[in-house]
Amino acid sequence: MQEVIPTSFSEDVKTKEITTIHLTHVLIFTLAFVIVLAAFVLIWDKYPQLLYIYRDGEYNLWISLKYTEWASPFGMTSINPFQGMTSMLVTINPYFNPGQWPFFTKLPPDIKIITSYAIYALELMLSTLALGIAFGFSRLHSFVASIWVILLLFPPFNFFFGVGGWFCGAPMYGHAIALTNLSFIACLNLGTRRTPYQTKLRVFQRNLLLVGVLILLILAIMFAAPFYNAGILLGTALVLCGITLCSLTREQFYWRVFAGLAVIATFYTLGLPEFYTSAKAYSARYIENQPLVAIGWPSSAGYFNNQETIARAWSMLCAYGVHCAAFPGWPISINTGWLNASIVLGGITAWLTIPRSAARIGIFVAVTWIIILLSTILSSFGILSLLFAPYCFYLMMFSLLALYSLNILTLPIKIALDRARIGQNSILLSFLALGIALAVSLWLVNSLHANREMAARWQKVTTSLTQVMLEERHSATSITQLLRKEIALQPGTRFRGSVATIYGTADGTLRRAPGVSQTATIAAGQFEEFLTAAAQSGSSHDLLDLWIWNIPTLSEYGQGVSHPLMFYMSKFLSSPGDANESHFAFPHLANVDILQALGVRFVIIDAPLLGDSVTLRRQLRAGDNATLFLYELSAPNLGDYSPTRLHALNSVTEFYRKIHANPKSLKTDAYVEAPLKVDLTPAYDAKMIYQKNGIHVTAKSNGTSALLLPVQFSHCYRPRGPSNGKIKIMRANLIHTLVIFNGDLDINLVWEYRWGQSKCRQQDVTDTKDLVKLNRQEL
Repeated sequence: MQEVIPTSFSEDVKTKEITTIHLTHVLIFTLAFVIVLAAFVLIWDKYPQLLYIYRDGEYNLWISLKYTEWASPFGMTSINPFQGMTSMLVTINPYFNPGQWPFFTKLPPDIKIITSYAIYALELMLSTLALGIAFGFSRLHSFVASIWVILLLFPPFNFFFGVGGWFCGAPMYGHAIALTNLSFIACLNLGTRRTPYQTKLRVFQRNLLLVGVLILLILAIMFAAPFYNAGILLGTALVLCGITLCSLTREQFYWRVFAGLAVIATFYTLGLPEFYTSAKAYSARYIENQPLVAIGWPSSAGYFNNQETIARAWSMLCAYGVHCAAFPGWPISINTGWLNASIVLGGITAWLTIPRSAARIGIFVAVTWIIILLSTILSSFGILSLLFAPYCFYLMMFSLLALYSLNILTLPIKIALDRARIGQNSILLSFLALGIALAVSLWLVNSLHANREMAARWQKVTTSLTQVMLEERHSATSITQLLRKEIALQPGTRFRGSVATIYGTADGTLRRAPGVSQTATIAAGQFEEFLTAAAQSGSSHDLLDLWIWNIPTLSEYGQGVSHPLMFYMSKFLSSPGDANESHFAFPHLANVDILQALGVRFVIIDAPLLGDSVTLRRQLRAGDNATLFLYELSAPNLGDYSPTRLHALNSVTEFYRKIHANPKSLKTDAYVEAPLKVDLTPAYDAKMIYQKNGIHVTAKSNGTSALLLPVQFSHCYRPRGPSNGKIKIMRANLIHTLVIFNGDLDINLVWEYRWGQSKCRQQDVTDTKDLVKLNRQEL
């Protein structure tokens, strides 16, 4: 008689078998990820110059480190006392970014950097694997895609596959993409069909929880890097809209629309629109009333046949990361033409072969990618002008692109596996995944280590991009040693002045360096030639080569260069015809009186500087043709300028003409919007101390006095301390912070500009609205 096994017992056995299979998958995939990461670590250790590369990479890393010293964990912005008269620090909040946590440890510098990249890679692999499974792809396909995406994005293989080098300079995008993948998963699970074991209330609670998770994930993306990630969230929003449009049921559609409305409502409640629009309006990089899209067909005949036009277009396409030439020195290096085609064909193939909403989203991805490619091509030729760069629309959806491009690339393998019914054997599938990991790892290691000739070529190319590790690439010259001793800043220390680096003057020695143009005016981008030539002295003596030693500079680099600072740079500190950069603020002219008023105590210049107010402190050779001079200026504004006359600022043009005619008057005169009718006496014993997220100012007076601080004024400074309520703070000379007080002054100016507190920045925009047009005009 045949034994009858109880149904419940059969179900228990089946559940245990499924659990065992899933556990086996987890173990095999975990081992596979470890193997692949180990291979990458070996390569990164051999070629560290590709990690946090020159300028952008250094800048991102440096800001992360300085944020811990100068800002609170929950601050969205902070003052930056190292550049631009205390500019707004474009934050990368390291407290909310696991890839930055290794830098809080005492590990060796190279271990910190490699560990940071490994964390970003692991985040990206795991989230891509989860995203693929959520979309309905097989576990094996999702696993391979998780490796595929880091091959496309992480150095050095991004170059081999013709993809842009974003992760060489900004690996924190790995964390942003990982969080974006989780937000896609949350959206995909919204409004799924109710099972027989779920009540309507339980389903409602589950969907409501997913809406909350989606909101938190998007806020976490923005909190980790408030300005960088906000721009590339366009791609996240684009895909979330696509998932919503590709809903299979009305319930799914309504819940996803509700989630989108909830995200928008949260943004408005936190004041995010005003926060970002005010920051954009105050930045000199953006043109007033710039449209989202503008079309301008070239009028010159033969425009598209011009070699310079073609070369510029190819350069832009590679910069945008959609089409780079084959990488030299690697036998199978190819451009991204194949990748672009596979993304489109993969989306179409998914529509034909994959069930559920992933099929519809495949068509959405294919159409979207075609539009992005066309827009990028038109932008590269200057026909289409976009407010946001094309990569803002697709960088955050790169895991999705990897999943669909792999769909067509692996189609023959899938067909073979299906015919052999290998896909039905879960254990064999897991070992197949491990085999793929081993094969990829061996290929990764051997492709760079086996061929000495190829490795030599690779070394030659990469060293032209950057130097060596961050802490080693900034040598301490005799100039930087003196500046560190005299003006280096730490929280709680007194401001002792900044340094202005002025290269490329008409009679400067850097113009004699090989390859540097001898033109009378400075062309756009020529500062790179001057910095490279000056670096032959052991340091470029500007930007990060000084900030790394905590030396404040008048120069500024970033997306938020203000209109007031750019006005001073272009009108008072440049010669007529000198080009203005979009996100660099460099002085080109040694106007000593202006520099002193802006808090500059030292000047590094490539030509002798004459006058009673300057003293030569150091002289340094830069190669065979150039010499760098370090001068100290007498009586700079260290927060102790005390004007005794206040004038009405009737117009920017009138102010410019008066100061241009007599710049020395900035020591005694200040131009304000509404001057007080009061007799001012000079202040004494004035001190300005930089603190974490603020400035402490003290001074004494025998009556009513004014202090002209070398700090960019903002309504976002809130006075705190004993003198609060007894002082008046206002904008002076378009840029300075003027403090009017009586008797003893003891005040803290605390920086408060964050979500929900951004009206102060909008007031700054209103103050300086006339500068927007005048920055691009001759006065």
